Amino acid sequence: MSEIAKPFHLVRASDGPDDELSRLRAELDARNRQETAMAELGQAALTGVDPLILLGQVCALVELTLRVSHSRALEITPGGRMILRAALGANATFLHCGRDEDEDESIGMVTLLADSPFTFSNLEEETRFKGTHLRNYHGVRSGAGVVIRTQHGPFGVLLAYCNDERTFTDYELAFLRASADIAGQAITRARAERALEEREKRFRTIVEKSWSGVVLLDANTHFSFTGSSTHHLIGYDEHELIGRSIFEFVHPRDVTVARQVFDEILTSPNKEAHGELRFRHKNGAWVWLEGFGQNLLQEPSVGAIVINYRDVSQRKETEKQLEYRAYYDSLTSLPNRLLFRDRLVNSLAHARRNRVGLAVMYLDVDHFKLVNDGLGHNFGDKLLADIAHRLQGALRASDTISRIGGDEFSILLPEVTNAEAVAGVARKILDSLSNPFSVDGHDLFVTASIGISCFPADGDDVETLLKCADAAMYRAKELGRNQAQLFTASMNERYVRRLALEQHLHHAIERDQLELWYQPIYDRARRRVVSLEALLRWRDPNRGLVQPSEFITLAEETGLIVPIGEWALRTACMQLREWHRQGIATLRMAVNISAVQLQQRGLVDVVRAALAAAGLAPEMLQLEITESTAMQNFELTVSVLEELRAMGVSVAVDDFGTGQSSLIYLKHFPIDVVKIDKEFLREVTSNDTAAAIVSYVINLAHTLQLRVVAEGVETEEQYTFLKHYGCDLIQGYLFSPPLPAADVFPFLQRTLWRPKTLEVKRPEA
Repeated sequence: MSEIAKPFHLVRASDGPDDELSRLRAELDARNRQETAMAELGQAALTGVDPLILLGQVCALVELTLRVSHSRALEITPGGRMILRAALGANATFLHCGRDEDEDESIGMVTLLADSPFTFSNLEEETRFKGTHLRNYHGVRSGAGVVIRTQHGPFGVLLAYCNDERTFTDYELAFLRASADIAGQAITRARAERALEEREKRFRTIVEKSWSGVVLLDANTHFSFTGSSTHHLIGYDEHELIGRSIFEFVHPRDVTVARQVFDEILTSPNKEAHGELRFRHKNGAWVWLEGFGQNLLQEPSVGAIVINYRDVSQRKETEKQLEYRAYYDSLTSLPNRLLFRDRLVNSLAHARRNRVGLAVMYLDVDHFKLVNDGLGHNFGDKLLADIAHRLQGALRASDTISRIGGDEFSILLPEVTNAEAVAGVARKILDSLSNPFSVDGHDLFVTASIGISCFPADGDDVETLLKCADAAMYRAKELGRNQAQLFTASMNERYVRRLALEQHLHHAIERDQLELWYQPIYDRARRRVVSLEALLRWRDPNRGLVQPSEFITLAEETGLIVPIGEWALRTACMQLREWHRQGIATLRMAVNISAVQLQQRGLVDVVRAALAAAGLAPEMLQLEITESTAMQNFELTVSVLEELRAMGVSVAVDDFGTGQSSLIYLKHFPIDVVKIDKEFLREVTSNDTAAAIVSYVINLAHTLQLRVVAEGVETEEQYTFLKHYGCDLIQGYLFSPPLPAADVFPFLQRTLWRPKTLEVKRPEA
């Protein structure tokens, strides 16, 4: 593999032994099989299976894939009552709760009225519906529900319950919604069939029986008679058809098959045949007709070929939609996971026969969750459609790109000759995303992380190639995103460990494994400690003290940063209140807010609630955001920060100088404090450029009436420099490292809130 220009790092690393977590690998394989089942459900719907049977299959799929305790499908009657139509689960009593009132009635209605999937993670705290029966008789603790929609309105609801507390992920809710959509399509089709049959029964005649129309053909397949409903069904009056061949009106693609059917009928008296074809309506449109024909030419009373037929266009359209849903993504019109796997299987067979290579790519849009959380799912859907369009334009006609869910895409490159060709395609893909996307008046810059696996080097079957590409994609994210990575064996180790870390992180809060450490911040002019920065730590029983750099990014990608961040905010506020009670009433607290939290609706309410619970004035709290976080979704960031400052909470921009923003943006942000990143301070006494940057930032911030914090101060020389240029606040190991909560108060008492020695000489001019 030759070297690829940045941001690509397609260099194979040395392989490492796989000596742990084999169970997790098995879970990865199971997850892939379960995702495939989603598309197979769509195929089942195409077979015309009874909707109630299909609902049972849906419940089984939900229970298997989401690993819930119970799944149910209920239908809403015209009278507004919920009736159980399918259920699956271990609780036999619950399986036979057949009416809505057995489930406290309102849960189905709440789901039915919700604009988006309805979830509850702790039934003990639920107030939107009565959950007494669910909790006391069936052991339910959490659940989720979506509406089963048909063409004519809601059919009912699909519900999933767990016997323990659980927060359903966006991916799980999307899976639940997709299952309900397929069920809704099948129900629509079945209802259309029933409605058609009922109409036919009402209007049938002795001649037409259950069929809507009847025509007679002579031995040359020319029309000799048309029934009374012909004009209604295909638009023609009788005189417009008599004497003309039926093949004049048959769709060109159906003529060959139609001729074969009529040849069989003509050669066999009393022969019966059944078929479907497209017939040209008088208005020029093609309508699907289902026909039943019988050769009665030898019957003296008839002397014709009798064709009974009906219009099945609506059924065909529903089947077409179901087939499309089974193989294509409705949002982007790209192939879905099932069709992609089918094409990959065929391409692998071709590659083996012809001894050629192929490549598989996994592409994940970076930070897409921020878009959904900040601007809404409708906005996110529009952006995904635009991204899909650009990605298609970057590929060859022979390549396949599919959307496999959320913001993830898979790409198949058949017959690739070398690594340079693969790298060129990856570079072209990333380049196609480099220009901003304009959606609903917003301009957004989008990047992506790509993982690549190759046949035969990385695997010779579908599952292995997909798993390797997925692992490489996660490695691309770990290395900074906006790049492509080729799979190496060591990535598989890292991928499995990452999954293990994610599973343990899920339990960190409930198992009381998270801690806050606090680093003092020193006010140079007042010569005392004025605030503390709360820093998150994770004490894992197997790994010991896990540093934030090892799990914060993972928490952001999985959405766990939201509950973790809320816990940190509440804990820091309560701890500060305790120190106030011990006599340090003016001490303030700084808490970090992640980009994901900043985009969450209701962040201001979360902050207000944390302050109220601790009995703190808003002025005692400072929220810190990184420069790169501030630049994401600029308008929303400014709006949220203005609300926080109006409340009385101060705002600091952390790690200033490491992001993509211009210094000019400082005057547009509603902030109070700028924190200079420690990377600049590291060389401030030995590098003229670093010194010039730091002094300029301090002067500019003061011009804008902002206070300046220097973080990472470790030497007296650095402190002397900062003091000379008027830096307001000092934070770093020169004064104190981060301390566990139990050590903070003794430290403040011991130092009288002052550092041991920070009064050093000013540097000579």
